[in-house]
Amino acid sequence: MNGLKRAAVSCILTNGDHLLLLKRNKAPHIGKYLPVGGKIEPYETAQSAVVREVLEETGFVIEAPIFCGSLIESSPLDHYNWISFIFAHEIPKVDPPYCDEGELVWVSAFQLEHLDIPPTDLPIYKAVLSKTPFVYEATFDASMDMTSLIKLA
Repeated sequence: MNGLKRAAVSCILTNGDHLLLLKRNKAPHIGKYLPVGGKIEPYETAQSAVVREVLEETGFVIEAPIFCGSLIESSPLDHYNWISFIFAHEIPKVDPPYCDEGELVWVSAFQLEHLDIPPTDLPIYKAVLSKTPFVYEATFDASMDMTSLIKLA
């Protein structure tokens, strides 16, 4: 893809100050805790993509997820250049369902700083929980180490 950006969505599922995160068992980010999400399919809107991804990964049917902000990720690696639309949705705190992409786990907001999460995610979680809109731009080197994270808005 020669560095072209791919479009994706994430949904931060919350219940009060708890978040339902996915401990991934697939690349990228194996073993890290992430919100559910995935690629936007051709002819799909960001909102319909996030509703589909939440259903596929959790079995939850959500309506009208709240758009919170965007994350633009750039790297010299062809497979890691993304524009992600980040949504949030409040759900009931039930036992996490099975997910073939990893283990779904409820975590408290206080645990976030101690979890193995991508370096872009903590400021995003803080913005979502405080209901502060955001646009972040992250740059990574060829080893996938983040070299900068800039808040554009």
